[in-house]
Amino acid sequence: MPLRIARGRQDCIRPFVLHWILFSFENHLYHNTFLVRFSFIFILVIQGLAMPLKAQEENLRRHEQKIARTQGRERVDLYNQLAHQYENAQPVLARDYAQRGLELAREINYTAGQAEALKNIGNIYFLQSNYSQAIEYFLNALKRYEALQQNKGIAETLNNVGLVYHSQGKFDQARNYYNRVLEIDRKTNDTEGQASTLNNIGDLYYQQNEYSQALSFYEQSLAFRQQKRDSTGIATSLKNIGLVQYTKNEYDSALVNFRRSLAIEQNLNNQANIAALYTNLANTFLKLSQPDSARFYAEASFLKAGELSLNSVIAEACFTLADIYASQGDFARAFEYQVIYVEIQRELFNEENNRQIAELQTAYELERKQIELEKKKFRLPKPKGANLSNASLCLCPLGPVC
Repeated sequence: MPLRIARGRQDCIRPFVLHWILFSFENHLYHNTFLVRFSFIFILVIQGLAMPLKAQEENLRRHEQKIARTQGRERVDLYNQLAHQYENAQPVLARDYAQRGLELAREINYTAGQAEALKNIGNIYFLQSNYSQAIEYFLNALKRYEALQQNKGIAETLNNVGLVYHSQGKFDQARNYYNRVLEIDRKTNDTEGQASTLNNIGDLYYQQNEYSQALSFYEQSLAFRQQKRDSTGIATSLKNIGLVQYTKNEYDSALVNFRRSLAIEQNLNNQANIAALYTNLANTFLKLSQPDSARFYAEASFLKAGELSLNSVIAEACFTLADIYASQGDFARAFEYQVIYVEIQRELFNEENNRQIAELQTAYELERKQIELEKKKFRLPKPKGANLSNASLCLCPLGPVC
């Protein structure tokens, strides 16, 4: 599931989930032979494709020179800006910048810098479908933003925690987080934040097959983004409107919006979003009875997602390739891609991952309740007429979390 990043906030972008019957595993000898052969290819795709280009090396050199000219909080802020800049195009590099920023922020006791770095690292783990790691970093970032009473950071991080639950199909929990975010966005008149949250609520409706509601929220989101001239957000909204059109069998209209979205993402070099859009184009061309174009985009998605270690996008590309080959009667090739899809899905949604997420959420809620109890214990009497409308946002500062 590719992401749209806005001020550190992420949009949930719905991938295709096609109703395709799994092949049986009756031929165990064939299955084992395939796994040995294809696993080798798969490892090469994941680990060996991204060779640094001259332009990238020059950019990195300039960045390091700029970092060397800064110190203290200014350096932390620069690390976080670079992490945000590269999280879609080069997530490994982005995580390195964020980690360096986090370490320095801890050394100089810069809480806001810690929060931003933790959130950036969470974004990258989320991009790579490592949900237990993502939520751990998001919750640690959230505690720091709450200690600082920083509404913008609180809203962004609550949104991203909601995304973790959203991506795992836990829609009620996701909706609760999105509603908390939307309340903060409206209270602070944050139109960019509202656009992201409306998009994500629309996606919840999409996944629950309420397409008219989904389209309404996507269009509200698009209106905010056009008003702000937010190119990345416009690309996301166009893509999601295309998904609704695809689901309603309006394939020509869907293709137009996917292409419009792709053009923007390519101009912005948002590689993760490009990888996901390739899969969407592949599915649409398949529905339009253009299997060669479909296969071209599905294979491009598989390779690009492999470069970036975007496991959920790799899985969707494999699922699409299986569907393409099955439609052509090449069930052996279809079976090969379906095996990879099953293995990745099993890894993404294993019980241990879900258990870790649940434990982290419980620990965060317990800590938050304990802070509220301590506040009540030592709270001074309220003067008459005092305005405490924002009291729910006032949390005591927390110590460092290891």
